[in-house]
Amino acid sequence: MTTPKKVYALLKDKHHIAARRYTGDYTASDILLDLDYAISLANLTQRQKELLEYLFEMDFTQEETAVKLGVRQHTVSANLQAALKKIAAVYSSWFE
Repeated sequence: MTTPKKVYALLKDKHHIAARRYTGDYTASDILLDLDYAISLANLTQRQKELLEYLFEMDFTQEETAVKLGVRQHTVSANLQAALKKIAAVYSSWFE
């Protein structure tokens, strides 16, 4: 998870990983705990936290998120990339 692309893939798969917890997959629980902890350490702005919720918890598109937040889609994309970089940096620090 040391790159923004890998963090994005993990966030996109979060619902599937969460479902695996109920089949006895304890690794899935560890993955989600680590992800939540990395997000909490990433010093995200309130806007970045909101868009992560819309995009990955509520499964909104970037366009829908932009409308909900009253910004342009480009702003959502830029904030998402910044958030992914911050989260990836946290993961990277764990492997140093």
